[in-house]
Amino acid sequence: MYHAHRKCRACNGTDLVPVLDLGTQPLANDFRRPGEECAGMAPLAVLLCRRCSLAQLSVVVNPQVMYANYSYVTSKSETMKEHFEVVLDEFAQETWRSKELLEIGSNDGTFLLKAAERFKVLGFEPASNLSALAIERGVRTINRLFDESNAAELAATGYKADVIVARHVFCHVDYWQGFIRALELVSHKDTLVFIEVPYVKDMFKNASADQCYHEHLSYMSVLAMVHLLAGTKFKLHKIIPYEIHGGAIGIMLRHVEHEGMADVSVDQYTVVESVESLEAGWRCLAQKMQRNCGDLMKLVSACRGKVICGFGASAKATVFINACRFTKQDIAFVCDSTRQKQGCLVPGTDIGVVPETRLAWCKTEISEKEWITPDYAIIFAWNFASEIMSKNKDFKGRWIIPCPEVKIL
Repeated sequence: MYHAHRKCRACNGTDLVPVLDLGTQPLANDFRRPGEECAGMAPLAVLLCRRCSLAQLSVVVNPQVMYANYSYVTSKSETMKEHFEVVLDEFAQETWRSKELLEIGSNDGTFLLKAAERFKVLGFEPASNLSALAIERGVRTINRLFDESNAAELAATGYKADVIVARHVFCHVDYWQGFIRALELVSHKDTLVFIEVPYVKDMFKNASADQCYHEHLSYMSVLAMVHLLAGTKFKLHKIIPYEIHGGAIGIMLRHVEHEGMADVSVDQYTVVESVESLEAGWRCLAQKMQRNCGDLMKLVSACRGKVICGFGASAKATVFINACRFTKQDIAFVCDSTRQKQGCLVPGTDIGVVPETRLAWCKTEISEKEWITPDYAIIFAWNFASEIMSKNKDFKGRWIIPCPEVKIL
């Protein structure tokens, strides 16, 4: 199911030191119905490269196990829609050849549907269930993994993209050198490559160790990207900070032969990304995660006799719930809008996932006839907390936020 990882993806270094350990956990998006066989468990620990600062998981789960039938669907929230518009506006400022846009890891086609207002779009999506949804929605999609072989096959048809987008997928990739070569195959000298990833410094600021799960093989620093691109056909062009997903950066790449806009200095990032400072940051993050889990467990224990639910059956929820070893005796259920997750169990637990409408009323375990409002709802999708609370003003209970620190609102 998985194999050990002992070599840095960015610089090929082998001096990797452990900085965070969340124990053995299930795959964060392995939502199954009661009685269905689960994919299994794997160690969830982070190693830091002392040569280039890249942090990466100690194991790699077989992608065929991870993505064959994937339950994560691109958020339809207003926050995400607004973010898409911002990103597309960035592209408009950068490129004058607004023809072909290729998205790698295109999920159910949500981003491409928006991009299709400005581009001719194509998606690469390895999950068969998600690519089928995209095709059903009219989005041209290739149901394959984006790698050198499949990129070469596409390039052989004469295809070259003007813009290539990899939103929150690059850090899912095991073999980065091969990924960069695949980008070279389907791009021309004026192609804009946009890679959006969670930014490690924002993870530290928000104490978001819950972003560490088996899909996220790596945790990006700009310094690591500089090491990766050395000797390739690409150069760093621009770094754009975003608040989405609790803090992310958009990394724009250009071909070294590109003669357009001047490259932006990345010194403001690399100057604060010494290996020593990032190692200290990771160790501090591990302590904060331990503290937050302890505080959340104490809070839930103190609320015995009250009905506690969760909101947002995200990968973050899986990590937190398993780290705290919660069962349905602690958390009655988790609300989520994703149809594919409803009726399933949170991976590694007996806690069911229900529609968001159940936030208002739930049937207690005590009496089949008694219906009451949950007293507390833990917002595991804490990066969308403001929007969630705004949309659920009728909720009569109290909200619990687990990050950056545990608090009751």
